[in-house]
Amino acid sequence: MVIDLAAPVPTFRDERPVERMNAPSNPARRAAFYLTTIAIMGTVSGGIAATELLDITWQGGLTVTTSVIVLCAGKGLFRTRMVPDLSSIVSHVFAAGGLGALVGFGIIAATPIEDPSLGSAMLLAGAVILGALIGQQVGSTVLRRAWKRGQLRSRVLIIGVGRLAQELAVEINARPTYGVDVLGFVTAGLAHDDHNASPVLGSLYNIDEVAREHRADRVILAPIGVLGPGLISSIRKASSAGLSVFVVPRLYEMGLGLDSLSPDRVRGYPLVRLQRAAYPRLGALLKRGFDILVSGLGLLLASPIILVAAIGVRLSDRGDVLFRQERVGQHDKSFELLKLRTMRPSKSSDTQWLAEDRVTGWGSLLRRTAIDELPQLYNVLRGDMSLVGPRPERPAFVEHFESRIPGYVDRHRMPAGLTGLAQIVGLRGNTSIAERIKYDNIYIDQWSFWSDIQILFKTLFAVLRQGSLFEEHVELSIALEDISVPETAVDH
Repeated sequence: MVIDLAAPVPTFRDERPVERMNAPSNPARRAAFYLTTIAIMGTVSGGIAATELLDITWQGGLTVTTSVIVLCAGKGLFRTRMVPDLSSIVSHVFAAGGLGALVGFGIIAATPIEDPSLGSAMLLAGAVILGALIGQQVGSTVLRRAWKRGQLRSRVLIIGVGRLAQELAVEINARPTYGVDVLGFVTAGLAHDDHNASPVLGSLYNIDEVAREHRADRVILAPIGVLGPGLISSIRKASSAGLSVFVVPRLYEMGLGLDSLSPDRVRGYPLVRLQRAAYPRLGALLKRGFDILVSGLGLLLASPIILVAAIGVRLSDRGDVLFRQERVGQHDKSFELLKLRTMRPSKSSDTQWLAEDRVTGWGSLLRRTAIDELPQLYNVLRGDMSLVGPRPERPAFVEHFESRIPGYVDRHRMPAGLTGLAQIVGLRGNTSIAERIKYDNIYIDQWSFWSDIQILFKTLFAVLRQGSLFEEHVELSIALEDISVPETAVDH
């Protein structure tokens, strides 16, 4: 197909059939549900067939099949694609399926379930993986036919109004088998924006409102030059609002992005899918469940240590055992953070960085061993915080930094944490706030459950190796109005 860029760009909304205009607000989710269901049914069918033919116990077959499904789904292998190219995900399905089979066989070996022979086990794993591939292919075929009939079609906004953005729009709308309708363009607010594109529905800075008004469920970001902090925050907002975000990578001409696990592509343009949301709903449930389990067990095991430390605090300084301070967590919601008190009280603690000379002798020991942080496990158990996330700050400093540090507001997309990525890379104590914010947002944008596990282990090793990872100190007591970026500072 030859694209004539001199020709007027079609007005996409006016050309869509009426039935698609009146479709439910998020048909893409229904399409994803149908595909996932069919793919899982294929996987289960492979497991059932192999279990019956190979005379394997149903417990063993179910264990292996479930493990393969969980691994494949976790890797995003059952999701919808504009171009459902099965060949591009075969290797990934075999890798995830093979790992899932190993996990399943490990469970079988550790339980009273009858162990299948090596040959039977390999045939079972192969049948389950083959079933997953067949289910994916059948589901994709069903979806493509539905898309041709104007059903379950996704609605997309293209960020950018340049030549490439217009090419993408023409290509997508020329191919109904992609299952996507282009609603129009969203400007990036750059000086060199080409305003010949039509229709322009709004700006990237209010993309969540544009998406809600036009019932969009995904966006495609065309290369638009240098992305400033404001643009990046807007893209994060779109992702957090539930939009699937796809990016045409730079150097796509050289094949960059074509080997991605998300092989969506418009002709020769690869579309790399960003994580659907900075904090997916299923991931949030998994994270919260893990927090409850670990914090509850941690409080139980650490209670004798906390008791001894509390007695030491009372004997050393006759004051309150617990230090209570208002902090700001997820979605700017305030909560009362708990620590064992390590300093003599100060009325200015909410508006000043606190000086080291008020730390008591017993408090210094608690800080070096991170024992003073243990009461925060109660904050985690109660849901104020998570084990891993951006460290919470006081309201006065949050208000101050939000207007001075790009991306500061974005760090409140996730619950505050007992430890975080910024802490394990050394950004604690008298270090740059701006650098901490950068790492906090990197952690949120690239979050995975496995990353939380890694950070927790690295935190534990750092505490054992060099003392408290949470130690916070400054040389001076600095008034709030004197702080400016990139002034170095810490929380309490």
